[in-house]
Amino acid sequence: MIKMENVGKTYPKGVKALRDMSVSIEAGEFVYIIGASGSGKSTFAKLIIREEKMTKGKMTVCGFDLAKIKSKDIPKLRRQIGVVFQDYRLLKNRTVFENISYALEVIGTNPEEIKARVIEVLIQVELEDKADQKPTELSGGEQQRVGIARAIANKPKVLIADEPTGNLDPKTALEIMRLFYRINLTGTTIIMVTHNLAIVNKVHNRVIEIKNGALVDDKCKNNGSLQYDYSSGDYIFI
Repeated sequence: MIKMENVGKTYPKGVKALRDMSVSIEAGEFVYIIGASGSGKSTFAKLIIREEKMTKGKMTVCGFDLAKIKSKDIPKLRRQIGVVFQDYRLLKNRTVFENISYALEVIGTNPEEIKARVIEVLIQVELEDKADQKPTELSGGEQQRVGIARAIANKPKVLIADEPTGNLDPKTALEIMRLFYRINLTGTTIIMVTHNLAIVNKVHNRVIEIKNGALVDDKCKNNGSLQYDYSSGDYIFI
């Protein structure tokens, strides 16, 4: 799904954001990317969607060779990847329905297909009763759910979440994390950049740690997991 071989990224004035990064992420994985501010986490994510271009090394994402990809093929790559942002980035003058449908309109999806898919993802993120509201009428957690719905509307193979719980209180953050886990259980690969170690340390998932642009740790935490709770009908952290 995603493979980096000795990937490096150097910005102007010699700032090395990533150094000889070699890592593989398989289809269906849920991977946390952690590290201090400025460690290279965001650059890692930006390389995957080709928002930034690597300086050295080899990298493939969803079958695309990012060292050789042509400009005209970058939109094709990005259709395979959904992105969720910390600050939601919703269109404030559009309704929830319109925010999600816009992601499908720009790639030329049939209007009837758009309507059906938007309704489907609204149900998935439990916002079907908010379709006609504007983002300003929603709570932060609800706005993030809209952002997630928009990101998965095109059924991407990979979902990148950049600090998706950074602006949320702990209870809402946990609810959002449960939503990500349900999405992952459908087969979507999830790569989450986060500072929220409280959640990372609760679950059994792969954690990639970056320090000063270098990979310093890559392992699974073994002190928790997400399991289905039949009494509540939901997935819970234990």
